[in-house]
Order: sequence, then structure tokens, then C-alpha cells
Amino acid sequence: LLHLISEDIPSTRLWADRTRGLAQRKGQVFWLRLVDVVTAWLDTIHDTTATAAQEIDRRIQEYRATGSGLGLSWLLLLRKDAEERAGLHQRALSTIEEALEFVRDSDERYYLPEIHRQQGELLWKSLGKGGPAREALETALRTSAELDSLAWGVRAACTYADMLVDLDDPGSARTLLERAMTAAPSLQTADARRARILL
Repeated sequence: LLHLISEDIPSTRLWADRTRGLAQRKGQVFWLRLVDVVTAWLDTIHDTTATAAQEIDRRIQEYRATGSGLGLSWLLLLRKDAEERAGLHQRALSTIEEALEFVRDSDERYYLPEIHRQQGELLWKSLGKGGPAREALETALRTSAELDSLAWGVRAACTYADMLVDLDDPGSARTLLERAMTAAPSLQTADARRARILL
């Protein structure tokens, strides 16, 4: 699943195919339903219609029917991504709220910084550069620090820096990236490499 988080689409497809085959041989319904969600999301990369986004929701409901809520906040982010690509920005914002509600109810906090980062990014794109987007991105940075998640922190810093540059504040953007990379000097992720390039 790290392939998906790092946006490595070819490796994600390979993981999905292999996991589906193994789950079918072992009769593991949980993994089959999880792969169904990921596969539905992969389909939306080329099919950006509302119908394709709705298919992810159907697959999520089938996943929840197994009795598991493990990783649901992350699966909801996949649905949000498809809704955003389909131009359903208000629905995507509602999906973010649903993910945050699940975190509050379940205390599944691993993806919380990324939920806030995507919320800030979507608010920035759809509503402009005002307070709500900035607040969400600052929350993403804060929760990353609380969870000692260097990778999420650097990703949030990159998004926030992009917004600051767009606001004609490159100095603050550089300071933000320097602070993030000082905390994670040896991090080797796509976001860390991008941060080093921006610096």
C-alpha cells in the first residue's frame, strides 16, 4: 500500500493484481474487498466521470460490510480524489469531513495529517487562498509533528509552500521548507526530493 501513498501507479496496479490473486486462493474476503476499492480508484485515473467516482463509494460500502473499518479514512481519501477529478468539489469536501468524522470516532490517526493537507489543498483550489485553506494546512503540519510523522510533515510543507509562493510570499515558503527538511534530513521520498529542489 505504500506504493499507493507514494503515488506509484504501476506498482500499485501490480500490488492489486497480486493481492487479488492471493486473496482469491486463500478465500480472504477482507483483502478482496480492499483491493476492489483500490482497483475502482485506479480506474478513475482515466475515467474521470461522476459514475466512476460513485463506483468507489459502492466498493467502500462492500468493504465496510466485512465488518472492518481499518484504513477507512484512507479509502475515503481515494473517493475524494476521484470526486475532485470529476469536478465534484463540494462532494469532495464532504468526503473530507466524513474522513475526519471517522477519525474522531475511531481514533485512527495515522492518515490525519494527510486528510488535513488534502482539505487545505482542495479549499485552496476551490475557494481561494483565504483562511480556511491556511488553517487546514497548518493543522496538517501540527498533527504531523504530534504523530512524529516526518513524511506527512514534508508533504504538507510542500503544499503549504506552493500556496505561499502563489501568495507572493516566497520567503515564508522557504522558511517552512527549511524547517521541515531540518527535521527530516535523511528522508528519501518524492516529497522530500521535491522540497530539496524547491530549496
